[in-house]
Amino acid sequence: MAQTTQDGLMMSKNELCLVLNYDKESWNQYWEGERLRNNPNIGTLSTQMASFMAAYGVTQKLNVFAVLPYIKNEASAGTMTGLQGVQDLSIAAKYNFFSYGKMQLFGVIGASVPVTDYVPDFLPFSIGLHSKTASARLIVHQLLPYGIHVTAQGGYIARSKTNVDRTNYYTGNEIEYSHEMAVPDQVSTSLRIGVNKKAVLAEAFIDNITATSGTDIRRYDMPLPANKMDWTRVGVFVTWHTPIENFSVNGHFSHVIAGRNVGKVEASYGAQLQYILNFKKKK
Repeated sequence: MAQTTQDGLMMSKNELCLVLNYDKESWNQYWEGERLRNNPNIGTLSTQMASFMAAYGVTQKLNVFAVLPYIKNEASAGTMTGLQGVQDLSIAAKYNFFSYGKMQLFGVIGASVPVTDYVPDFLPFSIGLHSKTASARLIVHQLLPYGIHVTAQGGYIARSKTNVDRTNYYTGNEIEYSHEMAVPDQVSTSLRIGVNKKAVLAEAFIDNITATSGTDIRRYDMPLPANKMDWTRVGVFVTWHTPIENFSVNGHFSHVIAGRNVGKVEASYGAQLQYILNFKKKK
């Protein structure tokens, strides 16, 4: 059963996986460029996300995915009101194009598009950057003795410009006379080490996002969608296949250990309810 586009698992043909997901994270410090600081006008910023995901096994080697999140955030201090709303619809396809022994290679392509007219230029309260994306990723999944597996991946995320409610803006290097703001592309890498034993699958992971361009947040200024936003996150992910047939419960915890122009998330946790529907034709 494939939970996400990032694992080394595949669903069988004609299986439909439905997932309800809840996540919450918070931070009270952030990186202004490489300088870690806090902001009494924000205090602690908390973000909650509820999302629905559907994944379908088109063939034994091809799975397709769709995800739609609802995001809400709020600050513990200051006068600024948090934002909330439906963010971006993401779709993806994962293909198992090579297998050799206990090693498998997967290719993933994806895209996302904003589905509501939310405000991107009110960071850190914006629920997204209102930028269209296209992505490609390569996944290597290796099975080892005793049910242990290693999954490594790397990918590239291309992002379109976003429209901001300004006639000009200062990036820190020069003044741009435009209502369009470039959003940096990103390089994504990840390493997961886990074990799959009967009813439980557990993984430890480290994920990294590095922007290919962008500027730093100006001293004591608000962030911009054009900023270079990097982060490295470590955590654990656990799946319990319950006694109820085709029903699983997932949980995760992580925190950000390094970053640039992003919040230093101390605690990010969440849970998923996952159910598999089988549309295979009965003989």
